[in-house]
Amino acid sequence: MNEPIIPQQTAGSPAGSTENIASVEPSALSTSPGFLERIKHHKVVQWTLAYAALAYTLLHGAEMLGSSLG
Repeated sequence: MNEPIIPQQTAGSPAGSTENIASVEPSALSTSPGFLERIKHHKVVQWTLAYAALAYTLLHGAEMLGSSLG
């Protein structure tokens, strides 16, 4: 399994140092072969659909309640 590239901390650098992060190309992180696996692992599509369904249900309920009270 492809692991994300994590810069190694050197002995002389502080814990929050970002000196090695500049050497990692942003395009390499977004197009890595593990990108789709990470999307599947975190269930991004399923959660997006769940939030959309919840939003639709709440809007539909608010519309029904508004029309019955108005």
